[in-house]
Amino acid sequence: MAEPLKNGYSPAFSRQVCALLAEACNTFNRKLFLASVSGRVWEEAALKTRTALMAQAMQAALPGDYRTQISVLLKVAPKVNAGFYGTIFPEFVALYGTGHWDLSMKALGAFTPFSTSEFAIRPFLEQDPQRALNQMKAWSLDKNEHARRLASEGCRPRLPWGQRVRFLSENPGAVIGILEHLKEDSSAYVRKSVANNLNDISRDHPALALETAARWMGKSDVTDRMVSHALRTLLKQGDRKALNLLKVSPKTRASIVNLQADKSVRIGGTLHFAFTINQPAARPERLRLEYAIDFVKAKGDSRPKKFFIAQRDYQQGEHELHRKRSFSQFTTRTHYQGPHTLLLYINGKQAAQRGFSVTA
Repeated sequence: MAEPLKNGYSPAFSRQVCALLAEACNTFNRKLFLASVSGRVWEEAALKTRTALMAQAMQAALPGDYRTQISVLLKVAPKVNAGFYGTIFPEFVALYGTGHWDLSMKALGAFTPFSTSEFAIRPFLEQDPQRALNQMKAWSLDKNEHARRLASEGCRPRLPWGQRVRFLSENPGAVIGILEHLKEDSSAYVRKSVANNLNDISRDHPALALETAARWMGKSDVTDRMVSHALRTLLKQGDRKALNLLKVSPKTRASIVNLQADKSVRIGGTLHFAFTINQPAARPERLRLEYAIDFVKAKGDSRPKKFFIAQRDYQQGEHELHRKRSFSQFTTRTHYQGPHTLLLYINGKQAAQRGFSVTA
């Protein structure tokens, strides 16, 4: 079993943050801080709760008002630079800074290169959507790629782990202007965020997502690849408009033959499978290949999960492909014993399937 992500907030991490805060502020209360990030409540807390608890501990142990405390955190955050775990600094802003708008916006922009402020901007979007979006438009033009990514990622309607913002769900068109600035960004990191944002929009407002994608298609190969990723949910659903936009025909005569797969796989092992694509058309044809596994869940029911294989032009003839799927246990997916099904798709339509067993 993978190590729980919350364990990244380790005693060593707490001591590091404590030492840096004490170095930056000689009246910082070390004892209070360390006591606040230990004990039963801390041990039982989930990942995001630990982020909040550590931000609360910093607030309690630092002297002065919000402005004074932020000045200390701005000195410390670059020295911690701990990826996700550095979100304790933006979290501080989310918890205590909504009444100090201008200072908080500057702080979130300063913190985001060392972790991410995507979660911390959400309370501000909830409080005053238009004012927050204006700030995010400004970030979309920033020289720093982390600020530009914040502009896109922070206003995702379905941001994972992020506070839901009703305004974004009900008014997705409000963020399109930000995405327009970033759709051809020089950073793949930013373009991926744009794709994720448009994919979120497609789940609730598919017509708007398709209209936007159609307007962006053909600008460049980079943008086309980003759009393809942005439409992945609609493509997995076999949406005809999405498939046609990518020049993938649902009416293909291509088929899958000779599907071979392991008859069983142990939890922790790997499923191997191979198959042949038969493409009968004389001209090259663009095919989108996917597979799904009907995973057994904790209560014994099953639910399919689709995965992308390839999307490219195939010449006439037969083409053999080999793939594998790990059945290791992850924090995001737990595997269970029982009969499973492997399903293969061509251009959104099921083309073959094979059963297999998962054992302990």
